[in-house]
Amino acid sequence: MMTISSAITPSVSIVSSATAICAGASVTFTATPVNGGTPTYQWKVNGVNSGSNSPLFTTTTLNNNDVVTCDMTSTLSCLAVNPVTSNPITLQVGNVLPGINISTPSSTLCTGQSASFTATVSNAGANPVYQWKLNGANVGTNNASYSGSSFNNGDQINCNYSSDALCASTYTLGTGTTTTSATGNTNSVAGSVYPTSFGNARIQYLFTASELTTLGMSAGKIGSVTFSLMNAAGNPTTLNNYTLRMAPTTATVLTTSFQNPVFTTVYGPQNYTPVNNALNTMNFSTPFEWDGVSNILLEICFNNNSTGVSAYRNYYTSTSFNSCAFYRVQGAATPCTQSTASGFSTRRPNVQFNLLPRPTVQSNTITLNVNPCKCIESDIVHRGLF
Repeated sequence: MMTISSAITPSVSIVSSATAICAGASVTFTATPVNGGTPTYQWKVNGVNSGSNSPLFTTTTLNNNDVVTCDMTSTLSCLAVNPVTSNPITLQVGNVLPGINISTPSSTLCTGQSASFTATVSNAGANPVYQWKLNGANVGTNNASYSGSSFNNGDQINCNYSSDALCASTYTLGTGTTTTSATGNTNSVAGSVYPTSFGNARIQYLFTASELTTLGMSAGKIGSVTFSLMNAAGNPTTLNNYTLRMAPTTATVLTTSFQNPVFTTVYGPQNYTPVNNALNTMNFSTPFEWDGVSNILLEICFNNNSTGVSAYRNYYTSTSFNSCAFYRVQGAATPCTQSTASGFSTRRPNVQFNLLPRPTVQSNTITLNVNPCKCIESDIVHRGLF
């Protein structure tokens, strides 16, 4: 007797680790097959083959509105269709605005009655900030909920909300195409960010507010800086106790006396090995809050307590003022506490400032209907019915 089997229908579905990302961020897609046997996979971006024969697809090169799908070919027999295509996932690449909506169980209250309000947000990030408002005045705390009892008829409640989940805005200061030198007392240090030609160094760089605002940069939190290196390794390769500090300053020029404002340590100290022929981004452990009007002092310090041989070479620009003060020394030393510089220069590294945006959005407004409420029992007594 011949047995005829019903046709089997294979399918594949995909999910992603995120659907809204910043440009260059990594996102992973995972395929789940049904009736696949030992399946093969062909990932596609906008219909063009991409990735490898794997249930996982990771990429950092997606653009806004790119559509990712996966074709799965099953190895089973008696298939109704083969291969099959997954559901599409559309990626939003770039800034994603936060959203907020507030609600309350009832906007109709008796005089003196308490009421609570709850905020529902999207794209909250790691550190959302809430500011509740009553008739435009700040009330409540930095919390997703607010409650009160002293409301009047017609009072209006809303909430301002900001998120740090968005992508950084980048501003590059310096367009020079010359690189620092690998060796030399001054040429390998002035304008350098990784001067391993010396065993120890302290360097300060000055950036004026007018330079930054000309780029379109405004007040906010700087979350990282990026330096561009050419293909030339330093010796030694690692900078021990590498530290970045930043501070606002009124100084307009640097001299052989190091500036000593109130610094914020934004990176390190930690051992750092630069990457040649690449952009090196130093992600801050503590963002630097720039007020938008002060000049910025960026200080670099490291101590290998050794004799350096050659420096990493980064791109720099010569400024019209002395924007660099440096101290460098071989052997055992404590450069980070050195008060007098070895020299100063107009050389300053090309720097990309990465500003963390925190836009504020306002919620919907709830208008309260507050009226005196009569007690039923009192009303009955007053009318002589009890």
